Amino acid sequence: MRHLRAYIFFFIAYAMGAAQTPPDKCTFENGAVPAFCDTFETIHQGGRAGDLDPTRWNFYRANGAINPPQGQFVTWQSTTVQFCQPLVDNVLPPHDSFICGQQFNEPNYWLTGLNDNGAFAWLGSRALQLFDFTNRAGTIE
Repeated sequence: MRHLRAYIFFFIAYAMGAAQTPPDKCTFENGAVPAFCDTFETIHQGGRAGDLDPTRWNFYRANGAINPPQGQFVTWQSTTVQFCQPLVDNVLPPHDSFICGQQFNEPNYWLTGLNDNGAFAWLGSRALQLFDFTNRAGTIE
């Protein structure tokens, strides 16, 4: 059994100390604002995207486990995921997409888990929030 864990960090800000005012979580130390920011502060349970906000994220899963004559239509094998710190067994969609961090006094972050069962499998997300590229320039080196 192979496991795939995708750790995606979009922008996480750490507090600078108790005596200082914490920075805006969507602003860099130099004052720049990212084109896209999600701090994952609110957990939205119940949708196909797991804990992700369905108004800001689209989430998909697909695999090659299709055998209609035997009643198999994109079935998923359970997997073991490290939900924040403890391991959790027998995890199936949509519980394979989750947010943690606050439970351990850390900034929230998003994790996923997938058991591909030795076949092709896809798991991904797409941001629905608009990206603000106004007056921005970039270079590729």
